[in-house]
Amino acid sequence: MKATTPKKMDIELSLLVAIFELHEGELPAEAIGKIVQGHLETVEPYYASQAQSRN
Repeated sequence: MKATTPKKMDIELSLLVAIFELHEGELPAEAIGKIVQGHLETVEPYYASQAQSRN
């Protein structure tokens, strides 16, 4: 596993905050969290298969 640097953590947090800011005032925080979870469930299998094909 790659080490997470403070800069990488800042980028990751910024991406999550951007999603919340995009939907702020339109949806409750719980709904935004479900959007994030849904995106993760969509892209995770793709990246998992990419990692397997590299091995």
